[in-house]
Amino acid sequence: MKYKAIFFDRDNTMTTANPEKVKWRNEIIKSWSGKDYDVDYNKMMELFDRAGYPKTGLKSVEEEIIFFKKYYEELLKEHGIKDNLEERALALHNELWCNSNILFDETIEVMEYFKSRGYKMSGI
Repeated sequence: MKYKAIFFDRDNTMTTANPEKVKWRNEIIKSWSGKDYDVDYNKMMELFDRAGYPKTGLKSVEEEIIFFKKYYEELLKEHGIKDNLEERALALHNELWCNSNILFDETIEVMEYFKSRGYKMSGI
């Protein structure tokens, strides 16, 4: 066996966005702002910067929680939302953080394949 371990990145490798959560996010932001949700990749990276995403990445669950609460505040500001900002950012965080993705159909099958062949695996 050439390799002993396999690491899977969770975002867009093992999981994808849950369409129901995407719809909820878009509808709630529109209900608060009166505008359609409009964040492409470049805008999202700008919001990550504004929220203080560290150059070395997030090193703990606690750091991730703190960061995403700030990210959701920046997302709301981007959509012109000023009222109840912390409360609304927390609502987004509680609904979406670690709860907005679903497994790709083949994820379990692929992981079982590698496990049955003796590989150690981890999701990052």
